[in-house]
Amino acid sequence: MTGRRASTERGTGPVHDGSAEPLGPEARRELGDEIERFAALLGEEKRELLEKLAVFDRLRGWERAGYRSCADWLAASAAMDLPTARAQVQAARILAAVSRPDAKDRSGRSAAPERRPSGSRGPVPDGSAEPRRGRGRGTPA
Repeated sequence: MTGRRASTERGTGPVHDGSAEPLGPEARRELGDEIERFAALLGEEKRELLEKLAVFDRLRGWERAGYRSCADWLAASAAMDLPTARAQVQAARILAAVSRPDAKDRSGRSAAPERRPSGSRGPVPDGSAEPRRGRGRGTPA
């Protein structure tokens, strides 16, 4: 093998496997184009997944399946760790809220996330604490 291998059935261009010979400019451009196409497809699929997850969460399908939360169900069903599952459920809820800005959460508050100025620190509008970011490499927060 010379460092290039046939692409998967979805792909059309050469794929570099990291071995000896580097890709030429045309092959790099083709690879970049293919990555862009895959990223667009993944983005569409991810949005659809999050939309379905938001509906499943709203309907409490996870509860009927015997789980304590949608994140617990997702972690078990999709074989992912719990923090990742929590992040996915949070993203699904935010997407649903942004898609329907008039939606309310269980307490009657708007489900859409509140916008804050970039770089602002301190408590978020709902009163919960926000983790502080470091000020630079090697500098404590």
